[in-house]
Amino acid sequence: MVTIHNYETALVAIALVEGVAWGNCERLQPDSAYSLASARKQWEQVQERIQAGEEPPSSFVACIYGGGGVHRYFVNAAGEILFDLFYAYPKHEAQAKAEAAGFRIRG
Repeated sequence: MVTIHNYETALVAIALVEGVAWGNCERLQPDSAYSLASARKQWEQVQERIQAGEEPPSSFVACIYGGGGVHRYFVNAAGEILFDLFYAYPKHEAQAKAEAAGFRIRG
């Protein structure tokens, strides 16, 4: 299982699926709307609201785009990052890479 809790571990796991170029872009543009860094900030904001007494969201709290925006990773309220099969291309190859990197599959 890959989680948002450890940025470097999540970065390496996504880069295993997406390739080194994705990791380089992530490091150069961490404030991109669909980056891992942005997803972590969104998740942390949700955690603050939960600690303040709000109910956890029933859906995902953030989305991370893979290389070229083809693959998508969704972050749930618990902080787990899931690989979305709907956006996978080619499906079987992408799913195998994602599972090998430790992601649970959504869809």
